[in-house]
Amino acid sequence: MGETSRREAYEQTKCEIVETGAGAEIPVSTPAGYKASESVDPARLQNAFTRRGYTFIAPYREGGHLSSKVYDSETNEFFHIKVNESLVRIFPKSHDFSFATFDRALDTLERRVGEVNYVPQGTGGDR
Repeated sequence: MGETSRREAYEQTKCEIVETGAGAEIPVSTPAGYKASESVDPARLQNAFTRRGYTFIAPYREGGHLSSKVYDSETNEFFHIKVNESLVRIFPKSHDFSFATFDRALDTLERRVGEVNYVPQGTGGDR
């Protein structure tokens, strides 16, 4: 998996609640992004996750893109995933998003697409 360890990538993710000017609160997440060494088929990736006990909640697919809230039945946690043909981003859904959930999701990703490389936020590959 590239130079940045899973733990280091996980530590870059976060989910926080931000107050808006109108007094409302909204969650804001910072994802971990990964570039695959080969093209990613979002439908096949979703199937690989489903076979490992994940449930995709209200997935949205358009062209080569997938966006969905995901439930991990093994860790009983949620995260959000966004996928296109070369980039997969994993967004925490709560401030207590565990390393176990993150690690398991990355393992599933690598089993399906092979080696992936971490893309730090703000480098242009995270959009």
